[in-house]
Amino acid sequence: MLDTFDALMMWPNSDTRKSSTVAPQSMWFLNDSQVVELTDDLADRMFSESFPDKCSRIQVLFRRMFSAEPNEEEMKQIQLYLKKQADVLRQYDGKDWVKNVKKWPHAPEVAAHATLCQSLMSTNRFLYVE
Repeated sequence: MLDTFDALMMWPNSDTRKSSTVAPQSMWFLNDSQVVELTDDLADRMFSESFPDKCSRIQVLFRRMFSAEPNEEEMKQIQLYLKKQADVLRQYDGKDWVKNVKKWPHAPEVAAHATLCQSLMSTNRFLYVE
């Protein structure tokens, strides 16, 4: 992981590090098991809390991740993404997944939110302070 994020060379007198933004950094956020676990937990927490509507859940997620509200276009795109992603997940026919969905019908929505959290966590807006 340190190589992916331009770690300092650990030999004598290294006081600077090169700086880059390259594909392996983005791929790390999309594939690392710890990131997946963190975003799954965040989605679970979002669904363990009560919200009056779906928009409120998205607004709270944005506040937690970005300390800001989503704009109108972001809200529209996120709602569309969550609907499409949940629809795709409902159609998945893996044995364990089907059993999980029968036990907890909201599983596709939670999983869709987890993928949203993972995507948001890999954005420049999350990674860099402006």
